[in-house]
Order: sequence, then C-alpha cells, then structure tokens
Amino acid sequence: MPTHYTEKQKAAALEQLHIQPDSNGRITSTEAARILTWRAKREYGVTHVYTTNAVRKHKEKLDTQPLRHEDGTINTRLNTVNVDKVFALDIVPARTNSGRHDGEDKVLTR
Repeated sequence: MPTHYTEKQKAAALEQLHIQPDSNGRITSTEAARILTWRAKREYGVTHVYTTNAVRKHKEKLDTQPLRHEDGTINTRLNTVNVDKVFALDIVPARTNSGRHDGEDKVLTR
C-alpha cells in the first residue's frame, strides 16, 4: 500500500529535489525517477536509483502524455507524467536472494 503524502509534504519534497511541475501538474520522466528514488530512500531506507525505464514501465498508472511546447506542438521524444500519481504509485524495492555464501568470492584453481 502506498504511503499517503499531504500537499504540504509533496511541496516540500519537490522543493528539496528542485523540481517544478508545469502549469498542468506534470513533470518529465527523469524528474519522476528522481522522486521515486527519494521515496525509496525515505520509505524503505534503501538506496535504489530509479531510471526513466522504470518510470516507463508504469506508463498506464502515471497517465503518460507527450510533452507540449508553449506553442501547442507536441514533442514526441519526451513524455510527462502527473506528479500526484508519482507520489501515489505503489513502489516496493526489488528483493534479491544472493544465496548462501560467506561473502568472499572463491576462485577455483587447478
């Protein structure tokens, strides 16, 4: 279940990350990845760097739309996502099982 952020907490996080949403409340996928990285550290204490590819995997949940220039033309190379949906996205850091080992890499020699 995702953590609930108030508008004040969202504004403080965006200010801390130096992210300014546009007039429609949309940000680029690079900025969304920075928010997800911040959330993973804050909510789970895990240093995990999210990439734009991770944001693209959630395109249906984040209401992805192409970036629009000021004159109304569409930039087909960049997408924007709704900033409120980035904060509402349910993230769970990946779990890995490295198996049993003593922490040392052993090299077999003949």
